[in-house]
Amino acid sequence: SGAPPLGRVSERASRLLAKLCCALDEPLAAYEHVRALCAHAPREPASWALFHCVAARARLKRPDERWTLRLLLKHQDSPPITLAVAHRCLMARSFDMAVGEYHALHARRPSEPLLPLCLAACKLQESLSRKSKSATRGHAALVAASWLSVYAQTRSATHPQEVAYNFGRAYHHLGLTHLAVPYYIQALLAPPAPASADAGAAGPTEEGGQDVSREAAYNLVRIFRASGNHDLARELTRAFLAM
Repeated sequence: SGAPPLGRVSERASRLLAKLCCALDEPLAAYEHVRALCAHAPREPASWALFHCVAARARLKRPDERWTLRLLLKHQDSPPITLAVAHRCLMARSFDMAVGEYHALHARRPSEPLLPLCLAACKLQESLSRKSKSATRGHAALVAASWLSVYAQTRSATHPQEVAYNFGRAYHHLGLTHLAVPYYIQALLAPPAPASADAGAAGPTEEGGQDVSREAAYNLVRIFRASGNHDLARELTRAFLAM
């Protein structure tokens, strides 16, 4: 029957209904609730964070893209909607459109670290895409590296572990494992960010600071196993991955 109008149900209750529908494995019903919530509050980051989670569960790619684009036309100054459209362009491999939307947001919020990270991810995907010409792939990878540097400048002071991991993951994605390994090791040695450092527009995360040492260790184990260094892979598994 779809989501009830927000005139009858408060925004908080609508958010709870969306989460409850997800818990009950009813992603389509959750999608209707959270979509009404985002349409009612198009500039609320917390609502859009929930929207992205629910939309991924519902797997409504085309209708979801059309709806976010129509909403962006109505609220062109809304950063959460612009970011949602950019993410969907990236997932659709429309790299130029994604870069344009990310750039527009970065011009308005140059101190937001997520945007240069998204731009780096977009250029990395472009550099590995079969649709890209071979002459432009290297340039795209260099642009990705420059955006990673911009991201590090705005994030490394408070999240050194996260920055090291993302650098390692980027080089790993490009197949440059000799460059990825030092960054993964740095991520293992760096402390995770404290809970207060993760406070943003939507407030602090429920789990506090995120620790990505296990992810870094897992990727290192994969690299060492692929290179034949099984002893070191076992040591990392015992030290960081064993329960």
